[in-house]
Amino acid sequence: PAAAPAAAGETVGGDGSEIVLNALTSEDIEAETLPGELACSFTTSGDEALLLARGNVASSDPAVGVVKVGDYVERVAAPGGFDGMLGFDPAGKYIGIYGMGRIGQAVAARCRAFGINIAYHNRTRLPPEKEADAHYFASFEEMLPRCRILSLNAPSTPETRGILNKRTLALLPKGAIVINVARGDLINEADLIAALESGHLGGAGLDVFANEPNFNRRLAEFPNVFLTPHAASATVETRSGIAGRALENVARVLRGEPPRDPVGA
Repeated sequence: PAAAPAAAGETVGGDGSEIVLNALTSEDIEAETLPGELACSFTTSGDEALLLARGNVASSDPAVGVVKVGDYVERVAAPGGFDGMLGFDPAGKYIGIYGMGRIGQAVAARCRAFGINIAYHNRTRLPPEKEADAHYFASFEEMLPRCRILSLNAPSTPETRGILNKRTLALLPKGAIVINVARGDLINEADLIAALESGHLGGAGLDVFANEPNFNRRLAEFPNVFLTPHAASATVETRSGIAGRALENVARVLRGEPPRDPVGA
C-alpha cells in the first residue's frame, strides 16, 4: 500500500471490476475512474456500433470475400451471383437501443443521419430535449418486435446479464440484427448461436464476448457475424485521453490533492 497510494482505471462497472475496487479500498488505496466528459470514448463506441450494424445491413462480409478470393467476375456474371450479398435499406426501419446513456445516445445520433427510426428502453425515460424523436418503451420485451436492428448499450449488472436469451431473441422479427458494444455477458451466446443457426437472426455484430479473449470460436464461422476485439474505443484520441486523465489523477493523489475522478463521486 505504501508503494501504491493510488490506482486509476478506465472503467469500474458490473463486470468484475467491483472485486478489484473492494481489494483496493481494503488496502486504503485511492481508486479513480474516468469521467463522462471524455466524450470521445462514447462517440467512438457509437461509431463502432454503427459500423457493425452497417456491415450486416450491407451484407459486406460476403461481398468483400468475393473480391478478396479473386472470383469477382465469375460470381457477379453468373446467374444469382449476388445471392448472399443482398442487404437491406435501414432507412425508415427501427433500431432498438437497450440502454440510452451516453453511448446509446451517440448510436441514436448516428442512426438518425441514415433515416433510421429510434426506439429505446432505459431504466428512466430521457427528458424531451434528449429524447427528441425517439420512441420510449418502458418494457424491453415490448420494444423487441419493432427492432430490425437491436443495439445493446447497457452496463453489466445482475439485472442486465443474459437479457438477450432464447425467450427475448424470439421476440425479435425474423432477420433482425443484434449489435453489442457494451458487455459480452448481456447475451446468452449459446442462444444467440442457435438463433443464427436457425436463420431467425439475420446477423450480429459483436465487439464484446462472454469470455474474453477466449471467445466462442463458433461465432467466427458465421459469414453474417462481424467480430471486433473489444476495440470500440480504439482511437488515438480516445486512448490518449484515457491515459492522460488517469495519470493526472494519480499525480494529484501523490501531491496530496484529491483526485478529479474518485470512484463513487
